[in-house]
Amino acid sequence: MSFSAARQLRASLLFLTFALGCGSLKQASPDEASSSDTALPAPAGSPSQPDGGEPAPEARIVRPGGYCCSSDADCRSHACVEVEGQKICLDRCRATVTCENAATNGAGFTCDWDRVTDYGSCRPPPGFTCVPPERFVPGTRKDGDCCAARGNGEAGSECAGGLCQGLGDGPYFCTRFCTSTKDCPSSMICNALSTCEPATDTYECR
Repeated sequence: MSFSAARQLRASLLFLTFALGCGSLKQASPDEASSSDTALPAPAGSPSQPDGGEPAPEARIVRPGGYCCSSDADCRSHACVEVEGQKICLDRCRATVTCENAATNGAGFTCDWDRVTDYGSCRPPPGFTCVPPERFVPGTRKDGDCCAARGNGEAGSECAGGLCQGLGDGPYFCTRFCTSTKDCPSSMICNALSTCEPATDTYECR
């Protein structure tokens, strides 16, 4: 599969098709969009430029929302948040369905979505106990490999970096959180949403 997308539209199209929290274009209902002290910080930074094409180091194991963590680097959304005395990975979201995965399904997680910023984070229910990290089975697909846009919290489960996203009408591909292009493979750059994306307009997932 291949696609071609205009570079100037890349950021907006990416946000609409981000498979982890935004693979579904459904918006959270008003009662899902209540404020919370467990909200994640919004993605920071701006797109980085290729910096010499050096391969990124092997991605460490990163876990989806609901798993216990010790630092942001343990979580696929890079958000390890203290809730009720325990530190839990919390995912980005635009609807409650994107908060449901193997660790959180049926637990009652909701999406705290801000209509103004169009950004949200998953919120655990009172009394939720994080899942021990050793129970997590990481994905094996590398950055750039094809992945399925499930539209829920299981999106990206086959990916080592924990994330699955797409650009425009193109194929969905495995990716990871990044703070700069140095965190991405040589064929990718770090975008405004802090995820790695192809450095060229034409791309084929593997």
